[in-house]
Amino acid sequence: MLQPTPTTRRLLYSCAMLSLFVLTGCVSKSTAGDATTYKFQWWIPTLITLVGIGAVLLGLLFIVAGKIQNGLISGVIGLGALLFGPGMFLDKAVIDKNHFELRTGIWFSPTVHNIKWDDVTSINRTMEESRGRRNRKNTSYYANFALKSGQTEKVSLGDMMKNGPYADILRIAAERGIPVTGIGPEVN
Repeated sequence: MLQPTPTTRRLLYSCAMLSLFVLTGCVSKSTAGDATTYKFQWWIPTLITLVGIGAVLLGLLFIVAGKIQNGLISGVIGLGALLFGPGMFLDKAVIDKNHFELRTGIWFSPTVHNIKWDDVTSINRTMEESRGRRNRKNTSYYANFALKSGQTEKVSLGDMMKNGPYADILRIAAERGIPVTGIGPEVN
């Protein structure tokens, strides 16, 4: 198995820190009539896409210089950023008095939710824990919308949701008398 060099480790660490910086609290809010739209600020997907291009170019330079391992690792990081970055331009949440819609995920295969408030009977918040690399604990939160049809829509309370729409969902649920149960993240 390939072992990363100190240069590659620094590159990976820098990318991880940049990702954490970029994805915390960088959601813009706009209102038109009674609809509120939340999106990632324009510079986030732009920066991720530019970092992806730079990492791919750096990978090519490493390969030309004979450092194949560093080149492959840098190239994979760059391609990953190029896969996810542009899709963030399309991520959005729209909330109004009649419905809630959310579009997230990879640009060519998004996750889309469109939930009418009149169809919601309750919201159950859940927390799921998993183990990542080096046995690190990862916690994910979800809002499970129980619908009158008997179906449930499971909506991830990821970075965009926690930094805007989540508080609106809880407020509208309270206004409409929709019971909200379970464990959820702190409201920002």
